[in-house]
Amino acid sequence: MRVVSIKNFKDDARVIVQLLQYHNKAYLQNIPSWNVQAGDIVICIAELRLGLLAQSCYAPGFSTLMANFFTTRSFSERKKYNDAWLMDYSRGTSLEMYARRMSDAFAGMTFTQACEFCYLRLKIVLVAIKTDSSDLATMPQVNPPPDCIAMVGSIGYFIADSTEEVERAMYYCALCHRDVDDPTQIKKCACQMEAEAHEDDELVKMVRGGAPPQQMTRARDDLYLEGKIWSFIRRYPTSPARSITEGQGESEPQLGVDPGSSIKRQPEKAQAQYDSTGMFHWCPGRPIESVLMSRQQAARAEFSGHIVICVISTPGSQIVGLHSFVLPLRSAVIKPEEIRDIVILSDHAFMRKEWQYILNLPRINIVRGTALNRADLRSVTLNTCKMCVILGAPSTGVQMVNVDNALIDKSVILATLNVRAMKFSEDEAVEMVSSQR
Repeated sequence: MRVVSIKNFKDDARVIVQLLQYHNKAYLQNIPSWNVQAGDIVICIAELRLGLLAQSCYAPGFSTLMANFFTTRSFSERKKYNDAWLMDYSRGTSLEMYARRMSDAFAGMTFTQACEFCYLRLKIVLVAIKTDSSDLATMPQVNPPPDCIAMVGSIGYFIADSTEEVERAMYYCALCHRDVDDPTQIKKCACQMEAEAHEDDELVKMVRGGAPPQQMTRARDDLYLEGKIWSFIRRYPTSPARSITEGQGESEPQLGVDPGSSIKRQPEKAQAQYDSTGMFHWCPGRPIESVLMSRQQAARAEFSGHIVICVISTPGSQIVGLHSFVLPLRSAVIKPEEIRDIVILSDHAFMRKEWQYILNLPRINIVRGTALNRADLRSVTLNTCKMCVILGAPSTGVQMVNVDNALIDKSVILATLNVRAMKFSEDEAVEMVSSQR
């Protein structure tokens, strides 16, 4: 309601909103004056947390790397470390992420050339770039294609120790700093001071000419952003063409498993279908009964290289938002042959509430059970999975009346200890090694 009041008072005001539940984003986006192009942003902590966990399934350690950028830690060279890797890790956790306007000397460079120049000459790391600084809705490009060329006014996203180090990329001049070997000597030069004085003269002329405030704001380049930038981990701005279909003539495989079948699962060669945005893999909606499996059915399926999601829940638990976790795992940037099966081990009554949000995402199977039962964990072939994620579904207020706050995560911790304590036979270990090759 506060957002509605702000937009009613000033409809062109830029608003950044933090939500607790991701499904509330639809209410904000339905506000008539909500404008993504003007920089209005919705941040959901729960959605961000699940998205980081999902990215770690394909790139282990990704969530830890991003968390280190979000937090600020100090590093002292006087402190002695027993291992070299621990010193390097502590040094890396002290670094932060900054965004700065890149100097005109970078214009015409490819992203690879700009990264090499920043690392060798300026002693900072360039990880992303935004070539169109005038469009606030455009997301930065992480590892852009080779045809991405830096232009005048491009915004660079850097990893550095302080803001003084990042300003080297903003103040570097090809004429004045070409022969400077010490990057600490790169400061604002006379060329840039002269350019800023000329810009101020142009702004004064616009004021005297009665130019509108919006035009004067665009004239002054105020995109010298500072602080930690973490919104760049959102989805890449590019995506395959919508409704692309590969493998014409092949039928879509059945996700359910015949209870009497003992045939080992074979790699699926299904049609590659995408949603209307072209950003995610898609499949026709199907009832939850078609993907439900018992413990025996899951054991016969013999999953391998899959992702196991253990949700500790009861039929009355609140939804955790699995939609936010599964979507990154079905991104269109992932090739169809590289998509991994997702096996959800949880209470089937609870999953009925979550299923309406993920029924159009392919290769998802639900196994009745709990991560507190080792027989259920063995049925999903935990020893051959690529990643195991354990989530706890929050209980309702009535169930938490007499529960100590220290015991809220009790089930998740016990399930984690249960997984870590599991042992497999030599034959299962050999199968695990061969499946990961």
